[in-house]
Amino acid sequence: IPRPHPRTKDNFKEEMIPWQEAIAELKVGTPVFDFFGQTDTPSLLAAADLVISMYSTILVEAAALHKSNISVLYPRVMDDLRSGTAFQEFPLVELGCSAKAADFSSLCELLARSLRGDLGLKEAQEKNFRLDGKNAERVARFIENLK
Repeated sequence: IPRPHPRTKDNFKEEMIPWQEAIAELKVGTPVFDFFGQTDTPSLLAAADLVISMYSTILVEAAALHKSNISVLYPRVMDDLRSGTAFQEFPLVELGCSAKAADFSSLCELLARSLRGDLGLKEAQEKNFRLDGKNAERVARFIENLK
């Protein structure tokens, strides 16, 4: 379900036409378009097999749901991420919960791997994002141990 970033609508001709042309060239699957948020994000995420973004909340949500996901972290994006933060790497990538595309070639390779199977993220996602209903208990225990 290709979905542009909501701000893309401001640059429709510059960004959307090449984006639509690239999607039309896909040789697998059937793209279902959701232009400008006609469907809520949680529904799209639940339906997705693969989530691709830069460093965003949707990637954290995808990792929590143990979904395949790719962080597009080209050098310019990494410079932006590091600017004003202590991050040297996107935390999800560092935890092994998101695959990192550092350039176009690695993005293509990760897309191909994802379409053939999976990106090998499940074990790290299950370790770091436990959805067993005991998260509040773990946080309370962690806070108690800080005393």
